[in-house]
Amino acid sequence: MNLRERPVSTIRAPRPSELLPVVPHLIGFHPRRSLVVLCLAGTPARCGQVFRFDLPPRRRQPTFVAGVVQRLEHLRPEAVVLVCYDDSPPPRGAVGARPREAIEHADDGLPRRELVDPIVAELGNGPVAVVDALLVRDGRWWSFLCTDSACCPSEGTTILAPDDPLVGRLAAEEVLRGRRILGSREELAASIAGPAELDLTRTLGAFARVGASKDACTPHDATVAALEATFERFLTGRHELDDDEVARICLGLADETARDAILRRQVDDARTWLVLLTELARRTPDAHAAPVCATLAWVAVQSGEGALANVALDRALAADPAHRLARLLRCGLDRQVSAAQLRAVAHQAGSGVPP
Repeated sequence: MNLRERPVSTIRAPRPSELLPVVPHLIGFHPRRSLVVLCLAGTPARCGQVFRFDLPPRRRQPTFVAGVVQRLEHLRPEAVVLVCYDDSPPPRGAVGARPREAIEHADDGLPRRELVDPIVAELGNGPVAVVDALLVRDGRWWSFLCTDSACCPSEGTTILAPDDPLVGRLAAEEVLRGRRILGSREELAASIAGPAELDLTRTLGAFARVGASKDACTPHDATVAALEATFERFLTGRHELDDDEVARICLGLADETARDAILRRQVDDARTWLVLLTELARRTPDAHAAPVCATLAWVAVQSGEGALANVALDRALAADPAHRLARLLRCGLDRQVSAAQLRAVAHQAGSGVPP
């Protein structure tokens, strides 16, 4: 199959050994205890939408299976590859002499089979074909569907190492795009989690000082001008921001007209906007985080960065559960609405964002 790396690169991955190193580059971090669904279409097959779900506790597995199947039947991709990332302890009674085979249960099943098999069975009764269902654990992979020991040995197959040319090429492209693949979703969330305790008092002081000043209600054109000037600095690699600049911009983004003006302009260089907005979110206290995090989430959605959009929305809605843009984006992402459809909905809702 061919996997198209956003925005234009094409990676040929005919086997899971070549496919699996691509997954972290598609979602922005290395998944753990996750089910990743790659949606495929065309001949040769190309990867379209990619979904990641946290693995559920056993008691919630039937609801989880029904939700995944319902979502895929609604989207109707031509085919999917399921990749289950599991790092649970080895099953009891595993053979100690061959630790790589400890992945197997006494009944010859693989861990999480009770979760994956029902999804495969349900999709098999409908229009969505399952190309493969894989288990990834401890740097190796197994197929839930293949029983041929010649291609899928019981001890698993090693995923490509970091020094493999394909993995190196992907890493180099991410560097050129100004993007870094993080170790986990938690690390991604931490990258926009707000000031550390040592910096929080100083940052809160800046927000209080700017908020109490004469220009507390910053006109929207002043907010836009400040953000665009900062953007121009970021384009040249100068990422310095003092606390008052951060406070002035992030308080200004609470003005929806200023925010919408920025959303219209961000298409010029989405990558730089993501870097800038991530830095602003990282330095904004929770009480003021909703506007900048919702803005970051919007740009992330338009750039195909679904994982970043989701963690930004988590923080925005934790700060302000009623924030309109954040609620719109959360609803759209939960229903797998495309970026173009979200723009159209925002436009119809009276936002200044063009459809």
